[in-house]
Amino acid sequence: FALSNFALPTSTMRLCSLWSGGPLGYLEKLSLASAVSVGHAVTLFSYDPDSLINVPAGVDVGDANDVMSDPRRTRLLKDGYFALASDFFRYEILAKRLGCWIDLDLIFLRQLPPCEYLFGWESEYSINGAVLALPNGALLDTLRKIPEKNWLPPYFGPRRTFQYLLNRAFGPVYLEDLPW
Repeated sequence: FALSNFALPTSTMRLCSLWSGGPLGYLEKLSLASAVSVGHAVTLFSYDPDSLINVPAGVDVGDANDVMSDPRRTRLLKDGYFALASDFFRYEILAKRLGCWIDLDLIFLRQLPPCEYLFGWESEYSINGAVLALPNGALLDTLRKIPEKNWLPPYFGPRRTFQYLLNRAFGPVYLEDLPW
């Protein structure tokens, strides 16, 4: 996992993440504490912020409803689509300019460079949303519109497109109904 940045640092970047569920585990606490220890301001959002326990010192707790309250998207959490819900939550964090998104399985050895574009590389050919900063613009707008019904992924080949169109003939197709 390596980082690439495309702008010169200007100041310390705020980091943001989302927690849904019970108490933070060891890895999540370590991730947050390591981010604070290298000098980042960190906000951990929750849809039930008063019930969060084990939050490391120096981490701000925020109400996730202030970031994303659209029932169509928050339902994804209730229905067990945690990865998908966190994707849309991170896009809202970015659109509202609240900071850089981080997953809670990262250990920080040094500060992330503050810049408009920040991606975590998963491999030589693939970026990973575990660390993500994007400016407002066409890319972020496109990502935020994905949950709309009847969204046909542009990367579907002929077979998946045919199956999608067949399913759509019988009613709306929602994102959570598409293959992973």
